[in-house]
Amino acid sequence: MTDRQTRLDTFLGRMAVERKLVTDAQLREALAEQGRDPAGPGRSTRPLGTILVAHGWITDAQLVALLEEQQSRISDLKSFQREDRRLGKILVHRGIAPDALIQQCLREQAEMIEEGRKGVPRLGELLIMNGYATAEDVRRAAATYLVAARRTVGIVEGTAGAPPPADE
Repeated sequence: MTDRQTRLDTFLGRMAVERKLVTDAQLREALAEQGRDPAGPGRSTRPLGTILVAHGWITDAQLVALLEEQQSRISDLKSFQREDRRLGKILVHRGIAPDALIQQCLREQAEMIEEGRKGVPRLGELLIMNGYATAEDVRRAAATYLVAARRTVGIVEGTAGAPPPADE
C-alpha cells in the first residue's frame, strides 16, 4: 500500500469513529487485518472501507457517504493549497525561500490534508513556524498576491483599467 493510501485510510477510519459508525477497537482490528493482507506483486492491500463493510460494521451506503465527505473535505483544503502555491512563487521570486523548500512545505501540507488533520497550516504559517521566513516577508508576499488577484479578476470581468460607470 502506498503512503498516500495509508493516509487516506487513516482519515477514513478517523471519520468513521468520529461518526460513531465503528468503535476504536473495530478500527484497530480492521487496520491490523489490513496490515496482514498479502500485498505481493500484482496484489494490493484491501482498502480499509472494504474491510469495514466485509465485517458488517458499516454498510455500503455509509462507506459511500464517508468517501464522498472525505473527498469533499480534501477538495476544500486543496483549494487553499492552490493559493499557497501562488504565494510560494512570489516568495521564490523575491528570494525569500528557495523553490525546493516551498515544494517541501507544500508536500507536508498535502500529507496533512490527506490524513484529515484539522487546522492544516497555510504555507506562510509553515515557513514562519520553521524559521524560513518572517511574518513580514509573508505579509508582503500575500499583499502582492492579492493585488495580482484583483487585477486578474478585473481583466476577467473586463473592468481592469476601465473608468467607473457613469451615474445616470
